[in-house]
Amino acid sequence: MGLCWSAVAKGMAEALNAPVSLSSPQPVCGGDINPAFSVSDGHNLWFVKVNRRSHGALFEEEAEGLIALGTLAPQPLCWGESGGWQYLVLPWMELGRRGDERALGQALAQLHQQPSRDRRYGWQGDNHIGTTVQLNGWSDSWQGFWWRRRLEPQLTWAIEAGAARLRRWQRPLKEASDALLADHQPQPSLLHGDLWRGNAGFDGDRPVIFDPACYQGDREADLAMTRLFGGFSPSFYQGYDSTWPLAQDWQRREALYNLYHQLNHLNLFGEGYLDRVLCGCQEVMRQAERV
Repeated sequence: MGLCWSAVAKGMAEALNAPVSLSSPQPVCGGDINPAFSVSDGHNLWFVKVNRRSHGALFEEEAEGLIALGTLAPQPLCWGESGGWQYLVLPWMELGRRGDERALGQALAQLHQQPSRDRRYGWQGDNHIGTTVQLNGWSDSWQGFWWRRRLEPQLTWAIEAGAARLRRWQRPLKEASDALLADHQPQPSLLHGDLWRGNAGFDGDRPVIFDPACYQGDREADLAMTRLFGGFSPSFYQGYDSTWPLAQDWQRREALYNLYHQLNHLNLFGEGYLDRVLCGCQEVMRQAERV
């Protein structure tokens, strides 16, 4: 590991406005993308994620997203880089999978209800979903944003990487996306952006979401992803609907929104995901035919 831990200690000391002496970092589970460690400053335990700087400003972007998510997410202490590596320091949480999922659903709905910083779709800069660049910018059209900034780039990257079978889907998917989102101009909500079950948990009784890929968009996109891999209980959706009910036809757009994540998994992890992407394309077409 090329990361200089003295640089981490210096960043923490500046954030805490106090001297910091770190214990030896202990490896912990941090997901598929980033090595992670626990460290102690003698008073508190901290969670430190690291990755190579060559992957882009992953942690600066993540910190920005966590700050935007507010009390529903762990708030970063500091982030920085050293020796070609980057780091993000978060408060240590004893995260568990089990908790009050109704409260989690309610908290997500409350997040989505908050007035957006900008009444447009997108984000002030590009960020990452996993290690894939997530293109943003601002758009007044949700229909245009979803195709140009979400599906089209992922589809293009997949074809360039060798998924030639997707080439014939480019025009049909564009037409289907436009049809499904025609006259659909939802309130721009702050989205987590990558809300599968592994990115949500409980710190005691408190619902927590983390590892975001934030942007402002249709709240249905967050809810769609919660159903892509499963793991959320019926009480989660009941809690959400009790706070801010979804439109009756929201599931018509579910496959369209989840195709973005299926394509991203194909681009991240390879052709083992191609069949899922093709099935997703077919489902998008079926839903578009019903419009």
